[in-house]
Amino acid sequence: MTENLGSTLGIGPSTQGDPYPPVAPHSNSPYYGYGGWLAFFCVVQIFIVPVFVLISCAMDVSALGSSNYNLDEFVVLEILGLLGLGAYAVYTGLKLRRLRPGAVRTAKTYLVVGLLWAALRVFLALLMLEGETRDAVGFEEVKGLFQSIISFAIWFSYFNVSKRIKATFPETSSDLNLAPPKG
Repeated sequence: MTENLGSTLGIGPSTQGDPYPPVAPHSNSPYYGYGGWLAFFCVVQIFIVPVFVLISCAMDVSALGSSNYNLDEFVVLEILGLLGLGAYAVYTGLKLRRLRPGAVRTAKTYLVVGLLWAALRVFLALLMLEGETRDAVGFEEVKGLFQSIISFAIWFSYFNVSKRIKATFPETSSDLNLAPPKG
């Protein structure tokens, strides 16, 4: 009874009507588990990203209170975005580290959100700031966008082609195929 209720509410395990039933991990594969580049990605997301977010926020807070009201608004938006993206980085890293189902999809979503955030920061700098401030901040944001594009390209391709990812998270093969299986 409880399993049916959980399945009905979408909070319990259910393969009924699921076009992609869960696939068991390939635990006999030498690539199965936490290690290699996956471990590196997780350590960076769980430990390094929060440190950089806190440092960036501290530097941004020191810029508050300037005579440029638009700069203050920009800095507040940047701090809020950095804190949100930093929290999502930790969540993504922990989900991957714990080998949770859907972790690869979460990681890919995190990468896309990070890229969109970098593009939005460039747009906000150009839209909200004026004069020399716009030039200086805009240049830094464009640099950040290029860094995000490179990071996105490297890690997104890793999550799509890695043998470790395919062995540890077998559901990722269905991430790329959106059509339900035939038969």
